[in-house]
Amino acid sequence: MSRILITGKTGQVGYELERSLQGLGEIIALSNSSIFPVKA
Repeated sequence: MSRILITGKTGQVGYELERSLQGLGEIIALSNSSIFPVKA
């Protein structure tokens, strides 16, 4: 089984990719805030 990484899952393209790629492998979807945390 393949692993598929999607970045920007909260955006329109990320959301649609996560939906349409179901069944092709393990989906790992990350939001941009989890990749680039905001520093205070």
